[in-house]
Amino acid sequence: DLHSFPTRRSSDLHIVHEATIAIQEEQRRKEAQAVVAEMQERLGEKWAVNGLAETLRALDLGQVKTLLVHPDANEPGFRCSKSGRVVLDALECTGDGSADVVVDVVDDAIEEALRRAMDVVVVREPKVATPIDQLAALLRYR
Repeated sequence: DLHSFPTRRSSDLHIVHEATIAIQEEQRRKEAQAVVAEMQERLGEKWAVNGLAETLRALDLGQVKTLLVHPDANEPGFRCSKSGRVVLDALECTGDGSADVVVDVVDDAIEEALRRAMDVVVVREPKVATPIDQLAALLRYR
């Protein structure tokens, strides 16, 4: 029957599409687990940082290879007007221009990392993201 063929084909395509999405999500989850495990392992070797202040500093210095983001990360801060550095405390801008308010330093860090062609991994699964103190990074150099 010609009329049932398109419906069946549409149904088959939908199944393939759903399976592809499930496989991609599982692959992203495994990649996130691997990069979080690598971050934890490299912390002791000083080839990784964990926490907002340390990660923002590494980002400013261009040390970041991969930026890891906790899904609930959100923190206000400041941008120093002379250098453009993003910091958590306005006093860190002393001698570096005015401290302009930033609504979310995490969002700014993600944008900066993408602008510099760094890898960004938002670890969406809460259990996997637990070790990340809002932001973390694997470093290119120390």
